[in-house]
Amino acid sequence: MTTTSNLFKIVLLLLLVSCYQPEAKVAEQEILVDSRGWFRGYNLGKNVEEILQKEPWKPTISNDSVVEFRQSLVYNQDSIEIDLYLSFDQLGLFEIQADFWMDNSLQFEHMMANFSDKLSLTFGDFKTSGEEMIWTTNSNANRIIEITLSQEITDGDVQFLSLNYLEPLNDKY
Repeated sequence: MTTTSNLFKIVLLLLLVSCYQPEAKVAEQEILVDSRGWFRGYNLGKNVEEILQKEPWKPTISNDSVVEFRQSLVYNQDSIEIDLYLSFDQLGLFEIQADFWMDNSLQFEHMMANFSDKLSLTFGDFKTSGEEMIWTTNSNANRIIEITLSQEITDGDVQFLSLNYLEPLNDKY
C-alpha cells in the first residue's frame, strides 16, 4: 500500500510542477505606448539619469549619449524581443528607437494596429512614405518631432516592427 501511496504522491507532485509557470513580464501590462502616445512614457528632453531612475529594465549599454536595452516580454501570449536605443545630446533625450522582433505574423499585425491607433488618437492622422506611417508634433521647445512606425526587414529576410521618435536639433535630419 505504501508503494501505491508513494507513487500517487510522486504523480501528483509531477502534475503540480508541470502546471507551474513562472510569472512572465507581459508587454500589455507594461504599456509600451502610453495613452499620450509616448513609448514607455519617455519624454524627449529628459537626461540619462531621469530616464534610468524610472526605467525598471536593465540597460545593456549606458553612457551620457546612448542607453540601450534588450528586453524579452510576452505580448498576446507569445514572446517578443525588444531592442531599444535612446540617444541623448546636450539638450537631453532626442531619439527613441524601438525594434520589436516576433515570430507570429498575427501578433505583428496586432501590435502594429495597436500602436497606430494609440499614436493616431494623440497625434492625429498619419502620412505615409512607402511602408512608413509618420506622425508629427511639436516639442516643448517648439521643434518638430517625427514619429515613425514601420515594418522593416533585415538582410536575412527577418521581419520586425520599428517605432522611432526623433526630435532633430534644428529640424533637419
